[in-house]
Amino acid sequence: MESSKAFYFFTLVTRNKNNYNRDRRGQDMGGRGQTKRLQSKVYEYLQENGPMTSTDICDWYNSDCYSNRFGYNYGTTPVSLGCILRASVLFEKIGEERKLGVWDVRPLDDAVRRAIASRKPMKKFPMFLQEKMKERLDE
Repeated sequence: MESSKAFYFFTLVTRNKNNYNRDRRGQDMGGRGQTKRLQSKVYEYLQENGPMTSTDICDWYNSDCYSNRFGYNYGTTPVSLGCILRASVLFEKIGEERKLGVWDVRPLDDAVRRAIASRKPMKKFPMFLQEKMKERLDE
């Protein structure tokens, strides 16, 4: 009897590998929205303030950006922020300072061109980039 329970549990776990992004009721939590929101805010911030290290960006985001709203800002670390910025078409690493990446924004036209060339679905990008992509594709 015990071996059949173990086998049932094993098949349940192996078949439900994609449930990592679900809450305890099985509903999708939508983890991509936080990344897109972070990209939008950091893009605006770097446009205004120029290139910065990932630690400086992280300090600004965790302290000043939505610090008083419950459940909206979950915070970030410099390492996870660097991974998000590295994978995004909106940012480029322009150097290193004290072993930390220095990040700057790409021009919006270049980011739109890269996003279209990536052939990813539009929903993977922040809303302002989606709008620019639609404008470019409608031309």
